[in-house]
Amino acid sequence: MKMFIATAASVLLLATFCAAQDTSATGQDASQSVAGAARANRLPKIDPAKETDIRRLLEVAGSKATAMQMMTDMEKNIRPLLTNSFPPGEYREKLIELFFEKFHSKTDSQKLLDIAVPVYDKYLSDDDVKGLIQFYSTPLGKKLSTPCLG
Repeated sequence: MKMFIATAASVLLLATFCAAQDTSATGQDASQSVAGAARANRLPKIDPAKETDIRRLLEVAGSKATAMQMMTDMEKNIRPLLTNSFPPGEYREKLIELFFEKFHSKTDSQKLLDIAVPVYDKYLSDDDVKGLIQFYSTPLGKKLSTPCLG
């Protein structure tokens, strides 16, 4: 089950980065891109009841906290790589801080969840979503949905 959580979190992050790449030329943010694609009928319309269920699943599964924890961990791993990539100098730390400011501006937790909804809609039936909500509402599900701080 932890593999499912890791996979779901990875899907959230992958969707964010894919959406960011799709919108880099137009200057739109990721949520605008997804909303625009849905309006342009490139993404099938999601049944409102199923969308509500998916958002409830993301909430009870702790997806927002998991995604933000992954982003924090990712920053910890990327920072030394950036430090080693730039030549030493007084502007190196400023460049790295500017990078992470931009990085954080593109990783709003609500946008991550908004991007995940169509993915969950595509791969899970409403019964699947309801079953997962039921599971994550149990003590065991709550235990699995707590992000690892280790």
